[in-house]
Amino acid sequence: MAEEASSLVGIIETTYKSFVITLQVTPKEGEPGSVVHWHFEYEKINEEVAHPETLLQFAVEVSKELDAHLFSEE
Repeated sequence: MAEEASSLVGIIETTYKSFVITLQVTPKEGEPGSVVHWHFEYEKINEEVAHPETLLQFAVEVSKELDAHLFSEE
């Protein structure tokens, strides 16, 4: 995962003027678990740069790893 993150940072730095990822985790009321919201805010260097849909899969993988880590601590 660290290697993937490092590669993504390199791509982001060369493709976008700015890129902010916000991760919000809200506990569910009355039941175990939480709801996770990812928010990607970015400014492309130019209009030829694609939207970062490939980062969605990265967000899914990070969410799964966080879930596994949190459940292993219970």
